[in-house]
Amino acid sequence: MQKHKVLAVNDLSSVGKCSLGVIIPILSAMKIEVCPVVTTILSAHTGFDNPYIVDLTQHLDKMFAHILSESSGFSFAYSGYLGSNQQMDIVKKYFVQLKQSGTKLLVDPVLGDNGKRYSAFDENSIEKMAQLCLNADLITPNYTEACLLAEIPYQETEPKKAIRLAEKLSNMLSVPSIVITGVPMKTGKSIIVWEDGQGIEIPCDYVKGEYCGTGDAFASVVCGCLAKGKKLCDSVLEAHRFVRTAIYETYRLGGSWKDGIMVEEFLNMLYE
Repeated sequence: MQKHKVLAVNDLSSVGKCSLGVIIPILSAMKIEVCPVVTTILSAHTGFDNPYIVDLTQHLDKMFAHILSESSGFSFAYSGYLGSNQQMDIVKKYFVQLKQSGTKLLVDPVLGDNGKRYSAFDENSIEKMAQLCLNADLITPNYTEACLLAEIPYQETEPKKAIRLAEKLSNMLSVPSIVITGVPMKTGKSIIVWEDGQGIEIPCDYVKGEYCGTGDAFASVVCGCLAKGKKLCDSVLEAHRFVRTAIYETYRLGGSWKDGIMVEEFLNMLYE
């Protein structure tokens, strides 16, 4: 049996399911070894009031250097939320090294949601994230992030325009594959998949409930599927099924946005 490893760069919150708290169990359920690089430790994610935060930026260079000296053969390196421009610069430096060694790179360019940039970021952050994306094999922005990276207004769109947006990002950032989630259409929300110079729309069924960590869960399943050799569209469909089920059941069971999706209840969907 071929062994798969993913280097996952993200923060870790004790309370609230998101980031590494979602990534590690999902990839582990898919029988993929996870090597986490923790960028920040939080008592709870920032959707909670007054979390205690330990910023590990000053330690990242030494952490990366030692991890890469002791471990190799990563199928993917996968970055999510990076809390500062300096963190983006550091991750970019080591992702270039990983790319040169044959590791594929997935960047989830976390910058905002619902048409707004997160308050932690500025215009320079968008440029720094774009530079990180330049090395990627795949990026998975939501529609807000795609608009920020492409420097276009956030507004309801249609399939042809959304596919042109994916093509624009592919050309701007030299990224061969792009998955844009949460694209607002007149008929609901869709996912846009761009690969091999072609784009397709995947309509999404409406499910009540919004929860933190859904983007992390989606990108993790896509990453795991790709690491195991599945095609991108198949990986996106599997990720969508998993996240949709988790949202539906979390809503049915009365889960809160801050606590996040109940991934533990549905990890068996990922077993093979």
